[in-house]
Amino acid sequence: MKLVYVFASGTLAFSTLANAELKFNSNFMASYVNDSSKSEAFSRRKSNILTLQPSLGAVYTAKKVQGAANVKYIKVNNNASGGASDIELNQNNTFTSFDYNGRLNVIENVLTLSAVGAQSYNNTIAGNALVNDELFGSQELSKTQRNTASFNLNLSQGDWIGLGMGGSYSNVKSDRQVYTDSKLDSDNTSLNAQIYSGDEVKLVNWNLVGTYNETNGSGFNDSISQMYQGDFRVGLFSELNLVFTGQSEKNEISSTDTDSTSNFDYNSYGLGLSWYHSAQRFIDVTYNRSTRDEDETQGFLGLKFNWRFTSRTSIHGEYGRRFYGESGSLGLSHKTRKIRTEITYEEDVTNYTRLIAGDVITGSFVCPIGSSDILQCFQPPSINYELQPGEEYSNFSFIVPEISEAEILRKSFIANIGYSFRKVNSNLTFRNTNTEYLDGSREQQTQTISLNNSLQMNRKSTLSGSLTYTRFDNTVDEDRLSADNDEVLSANINFTRKINRDLNATISYQHTLRRSPVQNRDFDSDRISLQLKYKLF
Repeated sequence: MKLVYVFASGTLAFSTLANAELKFNSNFMASYVNDSSKSEAFSRRKSNILTLQPSLGAVYTAKKVQGAANVKYIKVNNNASGGASDIELNQNNTFTSFDYNGRLNVIENVLTLSAVGAQSYNNTIAGNALVNDELFGSQELSKTQRNTASFNLNLSQGDWIGLGMGGSYSNVKSDRQVYTDSKLDSDNTSLNAQIYSGDEVKLVNWNLVGTYNETNGSGFNDSISQMYQGDFRVGLFSELNLVFTGQSEKNEISSTDTDSTSNFDYNSYGLGLSWYHSAQRFIDVTYNRSTRDEDETQGFLGLKFNWRFTSRTSIHGEYGRRFYGESGSLGLSHKTRKIRTEITYEEDVTNYTRLIAGDVITGSFVCPIGSSDILQCFQPPSINYELQPGEEYSNFSFIVPEISEAEILRKSFIANIGYSFRKVNSNLTFRNTNTEYLDGSREQQTQTISLNNSLQMNRKSTLSGSLTYTRFDNTVDEDRLSADNDEVLSANINFTRKINRDLNATISYQHTLRRSPVQNRDFDSDRISLQLKYKLF
């Protein structure tokens, strides 16, 4: 195999005669930050912060194998003065973070093996997410690692029956958990399968789906979740069908601390009418009967639909019931030349391990892995864009939930609108998440509005900025831990100037404000920084 060396546009690449390509990129950043902070816990504190941040990335592309990785190392020197004791502090900290993803096409369009992982530094309490980072409050951060290996099998070419299967194994580790210094070390196994009718089946069609998740933690909770759903349609005339539907759900949470087990089971079945054109265009309306644990049978109306209007617009959703009561889901995707809209609503029984390890992000912009800078992102051309090696959807407004092993019922609504035209990129996100802890201890409501913008002023100058507002509302039992009900506002503006082909300079201003009814949590910060970024290759 012959290697060919290529150097162009600041990228180091190796090509082979087998149409495989390996690209490297590397940057070195140095910054000076002046931070002035004040809280109820301490008086005005001033910090002069110097950071050095080398990074190295690689992307490998071949016919059957694609992969990418990015590694960052940050060295922080913080000289702080003031505070409650009015003394000077000199702190030196280092942080190493990485992201990677890879895919092996064992059999083209049939069997795929994947791997994804990351190391980052997260707040154990979600309410500190916009306040603490590597530069300020780093003692509150917990190093977190996630690694996931998965497979996907798709046998959709059959005329009479189709089969899809997937599975994953993931491990999540963190140095600390919320409200405790104990470590997190959880494994999660996930399996899913779908059996459906093929194109040659005309008078009847069916769709059977099953999912299984098992989480084994190092501390208090282990859990098993199972969900099985099925729809069977029989044609009456034209595209009108009689539809039979059924659902079975089992959730088991066992506590090693109290040696107890909680079960949340639910079953339902129903009959109704379906207007069915194809798997991408149908509407089902059913009347259902359900049972929860030992409760009496109850009746309810159910709705399920999937409608792809055009290649640029689709909507799908479901309304019914689960063990906790009324339940639903919704997904809307729309793309025009300049604007992309994504709206989703989901409900699921899950935990921190499943959320982080199986993190599936949707958004209006595609970014390099590990990056949340809208300057480096672009808007995909279609609603079904397939991510390339080293890419992920935007993660501008996602706040990592608190680090714990608790089992939760999570209801999440996200509305994301992106605009991209010529020299302007803009992304607006509204996110509302309700988290109910199944042990009955508390409930958390998180609302986030985030706006990210960039403007290419001329060939060498760029202006960018973001504005994020988050509200955390916590409800707890009187006999349990008190919770934080915070409002946090974070705004920044950045001016970047290209000095030459490889060197950029950025001057930034950031303001952070937190208000809370909890004593000693009010916080204000003003940060001015100057950053130099040099592209090594």
